[in-house]
Amino acid sequence: MVISVEKLQNDVYSLHFAKKVKLSFININLFKDKLNEIKSSNLKGLIINCKNLEFIDSSGISVLVSFIKYASKRGVWLKICEVNEDMKKIFEMIKLGRLVEIADTEDEILEKMEIVPIQVYY
Repeated sequence: MVISVEKLQNDVYSLHFAKKVKLSFININLFKDKLNEIKSSNLKGLIINCKNLEFIDSSGISVLVSFIKYASKRGVWLKICEVNEDMKKIFEMIKLGRLVEIADTEDEILEKMEIVPIQVYY
């Protein structure tokens, strides 16, 4: 699993899954490690682009909810985008939309927040 992170402006980052992936207990540590790397920066906001994320199990949801709690306590915003229909159903069932904004596209988030990419971070 390859996860790329792009630094946008004003300490806002965008996380992408580079290839089609199913996020599960088998590969969750890479996702956790990448989120921990991002936490160590002067983070103000994070966009998680799920375009290539085909599936997420309970361990992935747990890591996501833990990051949401971390972000909430520190005033960091989190937005999720490009979620496939199956994952939308899961997110609706667990009411994830109450905790974090789920947008159709990353461009929609960037335009709304007037954010532009400036460099690839890692």
